[in-house]
Amino acid sequence: MSGRARIAVLGLLAALALALQSSPSQTAGKEPLPWAPIGEIRDPESGDFCCDHQDCDPLDDHLVSVAEDGYSLWNGEFIPWRRVIAPSAGWEHDGRYWRCKYLSGDRKGQTRCFVAPDRSM
Repeated sequence: MSGRARIAVLGLLAALALALQSSPSQTAGKEPLPWAPIGEIRDPESGDFCCDHQDCDPLDDHLVSVAEDGYSLWNGEFIPWRRVIAPSAGWEHDGRYWRCKYLSGDRKGQTRCFVAPDRSM
């Protein structure tokens, strides 16, 4: 590679690095979970810890369907009742569905935890 080409490539890489550094992170702008007792919530079936701003997102009601034996999600996943986390006393839950997903591993993208609002109110 010639000297000019090398300088051009290095300049391009430096510009790209600067752009990535100044761009918002993957979790920037995501809502915190002020209602969730972080470090205390576990999937009732797997026992996996869940729920922080990096792996959880609220779901609009139209993305969730109530079925006889659980919830059907827009992405084809089914969450049986035994895996649903209901808000507990002491939570200041916001009344929305929340889905936490695995960020890596063989279950990457799959639901890690599912919090449903208390519909009895």
